[in-house]
Amino acid sequence: MYDTNISVTVREEQARDSREERRQRGGDGRRPSPINSQAKGLVIHQRENSIFSDAWVPLAIILLVAGLFASRNAGLMALGLTLLIVAGISHLWKDMALLGVTYERNFDRTRAFPGEPIEMTVSVANSKMLPLTWLRFRDELPVSPEEDLISQAANEVTGKYILQYTFSLTGWEQVERNVILHFPTRGYYRLGPVTYASGDVFTLFTVERAHSYIDTLVVYPQIYPLEALGLPAKEPFGDVKVRRSLFSDPIKTQGIRDYQPQDRFRDVHWKATARRGDLQTKVYDPSTGMTMTVFLNVATFAKHWMGFDPDLLERAISVSGSIANYGMQQNWGVGMYANGSLPNSDQPIRVPASR
Repeated sequence: MYDTNISVTVREEQARDSREERRQRGGDGRRPSPINSQAKGLVIHQRENSIFSDAWVPLAIILLVAGLFASRNAGLMALGLTLLIVAGISHLWKDMALLGVTYERNFDRTRAFPGEPIEMTVSVANSKMLPLTWLRFRDELPVSPEEDLISQAANEVTGKYILQYTFSLTGWEQVERNVILHFPTRGYYRLGPVTYASGDVFTLFTVERAHSYIDTLVVYPQIYPLEALGLPAKEPFGDVKVRRSLFSDPIKTQGIRDYQPQDRFRDVHWKATARRGDLQTKVYDPSTGMTMTVFLNVATFAKHWMGFDPDLLERAISVSGSIANYGMQQNWGVGMYANGSLPNSDQPIRVPASR
């Protein structure tokens, strides 16, 4: 088997993408939609395999010439002509095999909690007239999908799981497959890249391309009720309560009550007074509410070079997330500060308190 590796550099591919964008913009100068650009992905590698030898074409020509000079030998001429036709069709088919082929992932959700199912729908389309006798996709996943929902079981390779599909598509055909993913632990997960592979109808040539088509899924930390954490759910931040707010919001009316000597005259509700026959005063909501900030220390050892304790870290993240979730349920302003960083960032987490 003859193997030819073709390395596509990032600069060449970026130039090709720029030309493609200019072509798609046309006269109005509009950029292509982000969804189409993301689905296309950057070609990071291309490889071609062939069982076709370069000596076949000279051999076919020799057979044709020999057939002509050997009293027009029909057998030799037919064999040489057949080799030339097969070689030409195979080359052309191979070059056009992956043109107009798209692979897209769609999710019913991109945020979930540990153990919750995420349904991934894979859409494959052949947007050209040329049919494809075989088309294979290999998609890298961080977890193993449910094997009963796919045609082939996922294989574990170097810590990754390979989801493999093989299709036979006619011209302008689109197919879909559904896969259920379960993420047992909190994390920021990346799906991809994906590899396309196809070839000619005679299976003489195979072309394979790897696309940097990446999707991200976020799995939240496990949330517990405050009772399970050993914190009092009723008053987790103390037993001192303010009976009356110092300031009120005149726009937000909470209700009415009987007039009292310390009430302002402009707060009298005249319509309610006329209806009840006694002076009634408006009661306003407080202008400020409870604000809380959660500080999370992700260091589980005294020195950073000692690594971290995964169980203790997950417990700390779950506790801080549970407290923040309780504050949001109470309609408080909640903030978060941590000495860790977000994915693809080197800055610490700073979320000011807000509703």
